[in-house]
Amino acid sequence: LTTTQTPSNVTTTNRNTPSVAKQKISATLSLVLTDTKKTYKVGDTISFSIVGDTAGTQVRGYDAVFKFDPAMVSFVSEKNLYSLFDYQRRIRGNWVIVTSTQPLSSAKKAVFSKTPLMGMSFKALKVGTAYFPISYIPDSYNDSNLIDAFSNDMLSSATGIVVQIIQ
Repeated sequence: LTTTQTPSNVTTTNRNTPSVAKQKISATLSLVLTDTKKTYKVGDTISFSIVGDTAGTQVRGYDAVFKFDPAMVSFVSEKNLYSLFDYQRRIRGNWVIVTSTQPLSSAKKAVFSKTPLMGMSFKALKVGTAYFPISYIPDSYNDSNLIDAFSNDMLSSATGIVVQIIQ
């Protein structure tokens, strides 16, 4: 008979399958304006970054899902700001979906500390308020998330932006 010890965050669900207990982490995903102004003129470019913070925990990928009003702004471009990850951007109606993962061949440890991940640009089309809310539902995988090395969603909060468009 042998006895083995396991770390405190590992539980055994049956004799052969250990699982890692999900730890509560204060990981965040935010949209942050590139400049400090919150008022833009019709025709101006509104630029912001998707910024991640994993509170010192290793991350393997993220999804950033946010909404925009196509009557107020139009999508112009994106730029990957975090070279350790590959990404794919999709626009579905008035939703932008960015999926980014660390390549399987990479052995580098990725930790976000208020790290700009993706730059986004939109053109202001119409006078009014333009909202860019992030879709986030705790423990859901169909929205924005930060995925740790054990495939857990560690995202605990997400913040979008609001800008004013004037003539």
